Amino acid sequence: MAEQADKKSRLLTPFVLGVVAGAFIVLVGPRVLRPYLPADDTPARDELGGVVRAKLSEPDRVLLTIPTAEGTLLATFTENVAEIDLLVVQGDSIALGLSGYEPFVTNPRIARVGTKGSAGAADTVGLTPSQPEADRPAQEPVPPDSL
Repeated sequence: MAEQADKKSRLLTPFVLGVVAGAFIVLVGPRVLRPYLPADDTPARDELGGVVRAKLSEPDRVLLTIPTAEGTLLATFTENVAEIDLLVVQGDSIALGLSGYEPFVTNPRIARVGTKGSAGAADTVGLTPSQPEADRPAQEPVPPDSL
């Protein structure tokens, strides 16, 4: 009988220690280990959106003022400046991936951009439609034997 009790205690002790260690790791581990873990690179859960009220383009950054339901925010982009400058124009609707409202954000993730209209967006960027065939100057035909 004493042999069975000794066998049970040898099996029960590691089990109880494992449960206690697991509970400790789950409850205390994240607070203790967070400074030593890499930053969380998961995408933001919320999207804040609005219409671009003002845009300021500088050589090294683009500033966007966007009114949202929570309040107006100023988004500063210092990465991919040329691309964002071409992508977003004043009056476009934009959705930014943020974890919550902040009045000043730097390099937020752009979830989507909706243009205010193809003609208006093209005029703002400075694009002109291509010339129709009738307006182009006539070119001399090239004889087939000279190719």
